[in-house]
Amino acid sequence: MPGLPLAESGCGPDDFPAKLTLQVVLCTIIAAFGGFMFGYDVGISGGVTAMDSFLKPFFPHVYIKKHTARSNNYCKYNDHYLQLFTSSLYLAAIVASFVASLVCKRLGRRPAMQIASVFFFTGAAINAAALNLPMLIIGRLLLGAGVGFGNQTVPLFISEIAPAKYRGGLNICFQLLITLGILSANIVNFITSKVHPYGWRISLGGAAVPAVVLLIGSFMIVETPTSLLERGETDKARSTLKKIRGVDNVVKEYAEIREAVELASQVQHPFRSLRKRYYRPQLICGTIIQVFQQLTGISVITFYSPALFQTMGFGEHASLFSAVVINTIKPVCTIVAILVVDRFGRRALLIEASVQLFIAECAIGAILATHLDATSIMERDYAVAVICLICVFLSGFAWSWGPLGWLIPSEIYPLETRTAGFFMAVSMNMLVTFMVAQTFLTMLCHMRAGAFFFFAGCLFVMGTFAVVLLPETKGVPIDEMIGRVWKKHWFWKRFYNDYEDHNGKPHAAPAEPATLPAFPTFAGRSSRKTMSTTGGCLYKDPNAPVEARVKDLLSRMTLEEKLAQMIQLDRVVADSYFLRDLAVGSVLSTGGSAPFENALASDWADMVDGFQKLALESRLGIPILYGADAVHGNNCVYGATVFPHNVGLGATRDADLVKRIGVATALEVRASGIQYTFAPCVAGQPPEGHPHGYPFIAGRNNIVACAKHFVGDGGTHRGLNEGNTMLSYEDLERIHMAPYLDCIAQGVGTIMASYSSWNGSKLHTDRFLLTEVLKDKLGFKGFVISDWEALNRLSEPLGSNYRRCVASAVNAGIDMVMVGRKYNQFVEDIISLAKSGEIPTSRINDAVERILRVKFIAGLFEYPFADRSLLGTVGCKLHRNLAQEAVRKSLVLLKNGKESNKPFLPLDKNAKKILVAGTHADNLGYQCGGWTIAWYGLGGRITIGTTILDAVRKAVGEKTEIVFEEYPSPETLSGHDFSYAIVAVGESPYAEFTGDNAELVIPMGGRDILSLVSDRVPTLAIVVSGRPLVVEPHILEKTDALVAAWLPGTEGDGITDVIFGDHDFKGQLPVTWFKEVKQLPMNHGENNEYDPLFPFGFGLTYE
Repeated sequence: MPGLPLAESGCGPDDFPAKLTLQVVLCTIIAAFGGFMFGYDVGISGGVTAMDSFLKPFFPHVYIKKHTARSNNYCKYNDHYLQLFTSSLYLAAIVASFVASLVCKRLGRRPAMQIASVFFFTGAAINAAALNLPMLIIGRLLLGAGVGFGNQTVPLFISEIAPAKYRGGLNICFQLLITLGILSANIVNFITSKVHPYGWRISLGGAAVPAVVLLIGSFMIVETPTSLLERGETDKARSTLKKIRGVDNVVKEYAEIREAVELASQVQHPFRSLRKRYYRPQLICGTIIQVFQQLTGISVITFYSPALFQTMGFGEHASLFSAVVINTIKPVCTIVAILVVDRFGRRALLIEASVQLFIAECAIGAILATHLDATSIMERDYAVAVICLICVFLSGFAWSWGPLGWLIPSEIYPLETRTAGFFMAVSMNMLVTFMVAQTFLTMLCHMRAGAFFFFAGCLFVMGTFAVVLLPETKGVPIDEMIGRVWKKHWFWKRFYNDYEDHNGKPHAAPAEPATLPAFPTFAGRSSRKTMSTTGGCLYKDPNAPVEARVKDLLSRMTLEEKLAQMIQLDRVVADSYFLRDLAVGSVLSTGGSAPFENALASDWADMVDGFQKLALESRLGIPILYGADAVHGNNCVYGATVFPHNVGLGATRDADLVKRIGVATALEVRASGIQYTFAPCVAGQPPEGHPHGYPFIAGRNNIVACAKHFVGDGGTHRGLNEGNTMLSYEDLERIHMAPYLDCIAQGVGTIMASYSSWNGSKLHTDRFLLTEVLKDKLGFKGFVISDWEALNRLSEPLGSNYRRCVASAVNAGIDMVMVGRKYNQFVEDIISLAKSGEIPTSRINDAVERILRVKFIAGLFEYPFADRSLLGTVGCKLHRNLAQEAVRKSLVLLKNGKESNKPFLPLDKNAKKILVAGTHADNLGYQCGGWTIAWYGLGGRITIGTTILDAVRKAVGEKTEIVFEEYPSPETLSGHDFSYAIVAVGESPYAEFTGDNAELVIPMGGRDILSLVSDRVPTLAIVVSGRPLVVEPHILEKTDALVAAWLPGTEGDGITDVIFGDHDFKGQLPVTWFKEVKQLPMNHGENNEYDPLFPFGFGLTYE
């Protein structure tokens, strides 16, 4: 289906770009037929049980009581078997919900809906053909199985495909279809009540119709991106997300979903996890809302309104017609909920409706208590008043507890417990519904009007709960619910500690209590202090040889202290216990994990020094190595200089420039207190999303560098970030290992292993490459570090058999582990493995020697704290001028003029009127790319710098008029006489797997902008990207000039320096620019089929 936009969803800093597409609307309507089936089966039973033609063959004793003049008005329908006919559906639904939760996770949402359809169709057929009570019950049980599958699946499906801004309204479509199903059932009952003696068979068999609609429709809808990622279909998940959002830029949302899926995959027992304190707020609220939904008394009205009306003196047809009338209210008011729920929020509707329902229940109870006794018939005026009050009740329910009872539980659970949590909610709903359905007629018989006062009391409790304990979830993305809702609620926040990742998103709750397994107790703080100031420790002597210091310190360390040095911990969980008592070896800021938003270098220095002070209080006073991803400048720090990404620096062919950038970056990084940067990245074919980082090793002030990702990244099948490189060892060594040999020769301190595989062997467990080749053959003396949570990825399913993964990785040659969320389990496992001998002592000693060697060489024992005298270098004019120089030298001129003898560039600064357009013309975040402020990068004015538009405004003459439109309209193009246009287009920021892209076209409408503008105005096209992109022949033909700007960073002036002729182009392609993606991988000189769009080393100049 086409992604036709029906409405826009705002894209604020905490939202994702999305349109309300026709695809999403149609998928929602089709899936919501699961609600229609449920509503039909809910509504049909009450009317059928009021039909004499049904009661006579199956419940003759009820038929007799109904027509006995002296029978008690309140007790005419009091029969356990009659109630069982209605309630049995919900018993089956409880069991089916559990099975459906497993099916949803393992097979997907669509198959679960298809199974629901089959159950509904089969149950409807058996009920329609029933000859006795057991057949009726069997049919109802099968219908109940369909209800369990449908109710478990449909709300989740809708919540996962809906944009956050519209999630509430779209999810309520499920409740809308429930109400329409109930209304349809009552209309069918009214009509078939006149068809004797088999009208009831038509009513019960009619349930098959919506089942067929859902079954056929389920083959037309998409699977949710979340479900696809759960089952490893990454490419399909990304393309589906683009389709249902109607935009190309889904990087941020895709990254959030994938991270949530990876987190969820580590939770092996979601039902067991639900018992943990971490998930208790959602479990309590999700289940109690479903319980409250039924304790409103809605089931009484829905199931037994015809019976209730006959109790009040209505005839059979009149009671059925009255049921039709009151159930017409619900769909109308449910539409009201759709329109207002995402504007006014969930709590406001629940609170208002609780008051409204309370008043209606009390009034109904009062009228019944005073005007309907055991034998007399209620006066007509009072009967009409009761019907009106029921309408008031149903209207309030329809815009509150009805739809929100399904919406809220579907959106509050994190992915790792979502299906399990929603199962608990649905099960509680079915259980309470069963209890109400099975007992209400008996309750009515014994309590009479008091039954309605009972439900009114429940409503008072419900309203109080909504006011005091229920948080607002309006507009919050599902996967950010814990960090933005639960952790900020006055009551529920007490259930959370600091288990959150660098984006403030919740981690999985620890498998054990939220502390690391305790190492054997060290000496108290006073003895530690005495040892730290005692002389005679060779490792403290800065004049002693490094290897002697390493050996001395290693000899003083306990096994547990050695193992702690092998841990790199996320800063969000680093506290005095880890740093002082356990003495972990390293702490890192994962992408975007700053002290706070827009934190300056001084703020970073304060944070890192605080961690370091705690580490120096440890028994041996071993400093931590603090790491961050400074891959193109100190890019995590607000206001720092952001240089071009390495692909652009490769285009400069200027080794001296790159060295100067390395020195500048090292100064800015060390000023922030950071001693360790995860750069350079020394690999990358275009489709792979990882290639960011400097080809420099270290600048001054002892910044420790990390060459990554060893080895073969960029040569993986289809170029994927976590793929498989299929090469002989000779080719691997020739193509991919050579840069590492150069890095080692220049003194790189650490090397990071790749997520990928080599000929099917995971790099993190490949002892041949990590130890025999890297350490022994190449002579690498630093330490090998894992990538983020890489050990979790070494088994299937992800995160399983973690202990074996730890042993395999460490024994293969991993020296330090970036443990991520499983820090507690890692420590427990590595202690156990070390004590059992499964990881030999010699391997542990080798790893720790390497880690200590790097720390001593880096001077951390002498200079552990930030050098505050360097703070003035961060974002200074000298460094920004250097970045500007790098930008202009990195630009590659690919085309200059439609005819070789008529160059288009340089542009005239004094032109009368110029157009600046494109998605990247005035977007500093896009200009900087991934690994800038946040892991995957951001859009907008994310730091201090100059956009291309800013630079153009500074460069042109005073009389030149500049018109800027990101997406210029035909009216703008035809209504102005432009001298020329500067159009900047390209990719949105990405990092790692978020950059995996099998298409490599210019996204976000960039091709359309270029085509539209170049048809009418002479055009310079500037492509801003971290790799070559497909440039279609018609685009290349239409544009007058084409420049590859790569990802230039914060200094847009470097671009205008060249395009206006103040400097010449110097850049040459560092990679081959292909014509079509199917040509990849394409390496210069490898075969006779080398047919690029622009060859490796290509680059025009003005000369």
